[in-house]
Amino acid sequence: MRNKILFFGELPPKTYHGISLANNQNINTLLNYFEITIVEEFYPFNTIASFSYLRAVYFFKNIFNFFINVLTAKYDYLFITLSTSNLGKIKTILLLLIFRTFNSNSKIFIYLQRSDLKLYNFYLTTILLKHLIKSCNLITLSDKFIPSNLKPINTFILSNQIECEFDFTYDFTKQIHKFIFLSNFSKKKGFYDILSVFTHLKDLEVDCYGNIQEHEIEILLNEFQSNNIKIKDGIFGVDKFHTLKKYKCLIIPSHMEGQPTILLEAMMLGLPVITTNVGDIINMLPDNYPFIYNPGDTKQLISLINKFNNSEFNFINSLSQSLKSRYNEFFSKKKQTENLIKIFH
Repeated sequence: MRNKILFFGELPPKTYHGISLANNQNINTLLNYFEITIVEEFYPFNTIASFSYLRAVYFFKNIFNFFINVLTAKYDYLFITLSTSNLGKIKTILLLLIFRTFNSNSKIFIYLQRSDLKLYNFYLTTILLKHLIKSCNLITLSDKFIPSNLKPINTFILSNQIECEFDFTYDFTKQIHKFIFLSNFSKKKGFYDILSVFTHLKDLEVDCYGNIQEHEIEILLNEFQSNNIKIKDGIFGVDKFHTLKKYKCLIIPSHMEGQPTILLEAMMLGLPVITTNVGDIINMLPDNYPFIYNPGDTKQLISLINKFNNSEFNFINSLSQSLKSRYNEFFSKKKQTENLIKIFH
């Protein structure tokens, strides 16, 4: 008989971002070895920007669905994502208290995918959360994401993994001379930086694929016109990989990241990347990677775009091969599957 896991968290296609994609990959892997009950956390788009009445309704609805599942069955494991916002901390506390009340001997695994967790104030939520985590196991993308005053039972390092892998080799003599941005259209993902930079670089083109997550950006894009900046709908699954193959360079201008899935996807294909130095990105890339810059520094981004655009074929081809090698050595699906199973066994 298989052991039972209760999972609580966001998942695609209702919610589409790096954390939900990572959750989905981990659940699909664990389904081969465990019986899993899924309680999907979900908030509609129009509740994201601020705490609204509707968001409060969905908050308590998610907690209630979790409570019902805990009440009606016993589980060997709980697997949840640790939210870094103040409301997210309250949610995590409630989940842990509910689960522990009815499953006192079960193991709890908390997944920390962000680098911005702050636990240095003396709010009651912070104190209580730190106390509860002492009896839990922490899974994180990087040990540098863990605050020094957080003391879980065990800490496990688990990199993100991508949906699928392809054996593909770029021919940079045939690739179109376009850049690609592929993420949600939001400030924290650096979307404004893309618009600002390519408004100045009128001789270069960028195609932006994504979903709108902020109302002010929705208003902006309704009025936006540009000959060299194309705004396109978000793409997912296999379509995303086939689209990435058409471009010569991916730009990741994020102001905040953990371990972006889109970077892993580009590395797997060997697609060169210009990216900010946030989260765990610098550790993901090959040593001395030449196209990395400080978040929000649009002058530096323009300089790197021009440098890339003027680089010789042999240099770009070598860069592509080094990205693929790095992916295969540290981030392949096979390696991450083995790591995840070891954690739960």
